[in-house]
Amino acid sequence: RFHVDLTQIDIDFVVNSDFDISYSDWIDTTTVVGINANSYSFIVSPLNTTTYSLTEVSDANGCINDTISQAIVINVDSLPVITAGPDDELCIDVLSQAYNLMGDISIGSSIWTVESGPGTVMTFGDDTSPTSTFNTDADGVSELILSATNGVCMIEETVELIFNPFPSGSFTASNEICDGSEAILTFNVSGESPYDIIYNDGSTDINLTSESTEIIEIVTPTVSTTYTFVSLTDNNGCTIFPGTTNEVLVTPQPIASAGSDA
Repeated sequence: RFHVDLTQIDIDFVVNSDFDISYSDWIDTTTVVGINANSYSFIVSPLNTTTYSLTEVSDANGCINDTISQAIVINVDSLPVITAGPDDELCIDVLSQAYNLMGDISIGSSIWTVESGPGTVMTFGDDTSPTSTFNTDADGVSELILSATNGVCMIEETVELIFNPFPSGSFTASNEICDGSEAILTFNVSGESPYDIIYNDGSTDINLTSESTEIIEIVTPTVSTTYTFVSLTDNNGCTIFPGTTNEVLVTPQPIASAGSDA
């Protein structure tokens, strides 16, 4: 791929007369006749760096100058091939983690800029590196632009990044119950609902789904049991593994006796 512009080449004459000229690009020679002006311009669009030479000028009197050594070089720069990397959506703690960009350019120099984003602070580890890191202080959608320049050629591409926060959750349980009574497990969560919770009763994983930020689960253990908050997943697919445990002590019902009748 090349950056192909229309480039104008100007030829000026000392006097105003009827001129014929010939010019060459070292492959083909072009002749123009009957130029009745003190200048002549022509347009070229070479695909590669090309030297154009004025090879001959003749006037109305038949005078010919074929020893002209006038030449101009038109440099053609390659247009960089560029990718800003794939659009991405992920779960990330933006305050403690940087995102690794996956840009690439074939030639020239590059620079990253922020087109839009929710953060008040949005920075690059090295904005001239296609594989720089990116930091922001806010979740949401960030639009970043990777620009590549080679000579007079410039091209750019945009990448969209969606940063979702991790959910959070806590877990409490009844401390002690009598055998045959109910115990209450309470999960307080935050994030993007609905929520999927997995907890374990010591032998089995149990799944809960709720739109609420407070999930109440009633259990009836017959022996003292340790419950574990295994995982929490929100609607964005972001998952945490709290590992919080609470033990519910099960106390046997007392056996009462009033003694025998007298």
